[in-house]
Amino acid sequence: MDTIDTTIYEVCRRVCEHFGITDMERIFTPSKVNNIERLSDARSFALYILHRDEKVTIPRLAAKFRRTPRTIYWHVRKVEDMMTWNEKDR
Repeated sequence: MDTIDTTIYEVCRRVCEHFGITDMERIFTPSKVNNIERLSDARSFALYILHRDEKVTIPRLAAKFRRTPRTIYWHVRKVEDMMTWNEKDR
């Protein structure tokens, strides 16, 4: 496992722990069965942290999470919008 994979694993582990998701592999699984709000939010936060803070590229994240680059952008933007909305609400 290279350093980027290690970083991805560690960030996902911490995010899953925060959201109370016990089976971390579910965050990587593109299944409609796993499409619950808590899991989707956890995935979005993990992707945001990995892309914005850890500087992991969109193509690398798309391959690891088995999603299209467009979907990765959507998740990152979702978290950015949530954070902007919360700032305005203060």
